Amino acid sequence: GENDLGGNEYHGDGNHENNDGNTTRDNGSLETNDGSNNDNIWSTYPYFSSDEDYLRNATIKDPHSLEILAFIDADGSVLTLTGESNVRHGKVPCVGIGGSFSDEDELDWAMFDQVEDMDRSLGCVAYIDGEGNDCEYWLDDIYEDAIKVRDSYCVAISAAATALKDNSKLFHHPTAN
Repeated sequence: GENDLGGNEYHGDGNHENNDGNTTRDNGSLETNDGSNNDNIWSTYPYFSSDEDYLRNATIKDPHSLEILAFIDADGSVLTLTGESNVRHGKVPCVGIGGSFSDEDELDWAMFDQVEDMDRSLGCVAYIDGEGNDCEYWLDDIYEDAIKVRDSYCVAISAAATALKDNSKLFHHPTAN
């Protein structure tokens, strides 16, 4: 569909799979649609914390400490979510200076700090699909999905930890002296 975020699977702590294209960073690896593993994917995007800072500060107790990367298959762009609501949309430029195509590693970034405090839309992105049709998607929809994924991830991991803790109490038999 026009908001198709792709079918990437994320494998991190707890083997969390997420088929909507969004992922939280929990020191795992990202398996892309072509089956390749991108263990250093986080370092290729300039708006994320260093690995050391992220490992020191990220916690499911504070969803805002988690960083989200959404791959948007529709046009090959990415959306990052950091902090409470800082959004970056990186898009491969269509045509460079002199009519040449630029290197795929260089993205044009649109930056939106504190989206929750904004009183306007993040905007609509127009693109041409593989069949030559004019299409569009709203960055607001991608942003809302990223927020939901981040919050759901925290809830799911917390619930799993609580369940494991509760189950361990049921099966813990102290040895008699």
